[in-house]
Amino acid sequence: MATTRQHLHDLVDGLRDEAALDLAERFMAGLLVQQTGGAPTAEDALWLGADLSRLGEIEPYDWGAAGQPKGRPVRYVPNEGLFAE
Repeated sequence: MATTRQHLHDLVDGLRDEAALDLAERFMAGLLVQQTGGAPTAEDALWLGADLSRLGEIEPYDWGAAGQPKGRPVRYVPNEGLFAE
């Protein structure tokens, strides 16, 4: 199933209660450990502890005159990781 960046933003914006935010934080921490094979670093802990409740209020990134670069589609294979098409 393909998930667009906007869909992910909408999902995070929909996290309104503490239980949902806690679940999202634990999920992200689990992904981090799975990808790095170890415990989060101090920088990771700061990132994981960030306040996501106001994420929708952040201005979009300014890509400049060239606009957002074209990317390649990415797929996730369980137990293997992300692969660019």
